[in-house]
Amino acid sequence: MPLKPYSAWIRWPAITAGHGVLVALSSKLEWILPWWWHFYASHNSYPVTFVDFGLSKKAQKWCREKGSLVRLKSIAPFMTAEKLIDQNLMQDWRKWYGAFKPQMRKCWFQKPLAMLQSPYQKTLWLDIDCQIRGPLEPLFQALENFEIACMPEDAASQKIHRRFKLTQKDQLLYNSGVVAYIHGSKTIEAWAKAVPKNNHLFFGDQDLFSEIVYQNQTPVHNLPPTYNALLPNGFKPQDLIRHYMGSEGKQQIGEMTRKLHDLAFCHDFHTFFQIQKSGV
Repeated sequence: MPLKPYSAWIRWPAITAGHGVLVALSSKLEWILPWWWHFYASHNSYPVTFVDFGLSKKAQKWCREKGSLVRLKSIAPFMTAEKLIDQNLMQDWRKWYGAFKPQMRKCWFQKPLAMLQSPYQKTLWLDIDCQIRGPLEPLFQALENFEIACMPEDAASQKIHRRFKLTQKDQLLYNSGVVAYIHGSKTIEAWAKAVPKNNHLFFGDQDLFSEIVYQNQTPVHNLPPTYNALLPNGFKPQDLIRHYMGSEGKQQIGEMTRKLHDLAFCHDFHTFFQIQKSGV
């Protein structure tokens, strides 16, 4: 079957609910699902849509039982081949971001297309490695006069990006792990449309997102760190969302699930999403 043109993927579905949550993942991270759901459902009852980046059939069934499931084809055919990316730029990425694999970028750049799958008037995108520690209503309220709400990276990251000209002097770098947005957002559309044209110029999805926001002068509600507390910066008791990013974060999630093995929800974890030493 011939591949549809990329432009055919840029469309919003019909709205089916007012507020809802969107998460996406592949089979590599599906073991996190029961952990994520336990903390989410302990504090919230908004409908959840899971975006399938290549889940196992068992994980697909689990997602349908908890919410709705949308399958999304890989954008790999639209990504610039690594050998065609400026090698000096690649060296800069490795210098400032560390080692990475091409398939990581292919997964990251799926995010804007995944966000377009939302059937909600107001959507909260959450990375699957985010621990929800309370009601999420404040994030939907943040969209009262904005089309997007998300958190700028910390001052140190902003300084590094400006120093090495990864961002402009008056540009903010945003973290895309927690993003609230309205249905039909022009910024989300522009972000998705820019992926095949400009992915070779940006290390990851949030770098491109930050550039789109800057170029379009999109008014963004800047969320405080408590709504997206990043593991490398340390956590505080008042954090609403803790983001266990990176390999260290996945290790900590694995440790938490083992400690919670007596909870009923972890039955799923042990019998279905078995932790593999190489996959945590």
